[in-house]
Amino acid sequence: MKEKQLTIPLQGLPYVKDVGATYYYGTTHRGTILYLHGGGFLFGQREDLPQPYLERLIGQGYHILALDYPLAPQVSLSQIMTAIRQSVDWFETTGYRELGLSDNKYFLFGRSAGAYAALLLASHQSSDHLRGVASFYGYTTLQDAAFSYPSRDYLKLPAVPQTVAQQLQQSPVVTQDATQQRYLLYVYARQTGQWLSLLGISTEDLAHSFTVQSDQITCPLFITHARRDPDVPFRQSSRLAQAVEDATFIPVESDRHDFDRVDIEGLGMSIYEQFIQWLDQYSR
Repeated sequence: MKEKQLTIPLQGLPYVKDVGATYYYGTTHRGTILYLHGGGFLFGQREDLPQPYLERLIGQGYHILALDYPLAPQVSLSQIMTAIRQSVDWFETTGYRELGLSDNKYFLFGRSAGAYAALLLASHQSSDHLRGVASFYGYTTLQDAAFSYPSRDYLKLPAVPQTVAQQLQQSPVVTQDATQQRYLLYVYARQTGQWLSLLGISTEDLAHSFTVQSDQITCPLFITHARRDPDVPFRQSSRLAQAVEDATFIPVESDRHDFDRVDIEGLGMSIYEQFIQWLDQYSR
């Protein structure tokens, strides 16, 4: 497996001129995956896929372009989605050539918030080049009581002082959080019920711009989610799978949100093997 570091230019966004990307590739090519990391749009970075998954996907011929994006609250969710959309557009128009690829067809693959972003793109912006979307424990709407009130599970963690959260909010715009310091900001947001506020979302936006329109998704979906997920309600993935005709849904018996991070060799790899089978089906 080889990798290449890239910079993708952005336009029209305050204080953000570009974002980083990492291209993982091998000797054979069956398809290209554009990967979006999780982190509630407040923390995280593109190089968070565990090495065993990367090696398995690359070994099966699937190259991966992992994308960063600007993080809230220094930018709004609307601006984050604009940045992600521009990165995808870059791949479709010129990026695939820079990577030495013969075509610009791709899969979107996201985990948690990244899955939500991928689903939003698929439902609000059609593309003839998109072959499918893989959603790992993602969500489809922010209009869920679980996101608007203090989380019982996050309240079990040590309380994050407001002063710490304020310091993190006052930092310059960042497009990755390799140190995971901003995870504290996410914990604070979930402990206080202020997550949506930190994303800069209005009540009007919730029902329109930031809800996945399942009837507008025309590509195949691969969906997996832990039944007892303490962070993102399982019901969101379940309802999406029922609403979209061409959806492969893999429920997981776990009480961990990011189950593929904590159990890589066992449960995690078994899900990725099913993911690869799905990729094989739609990459032809």
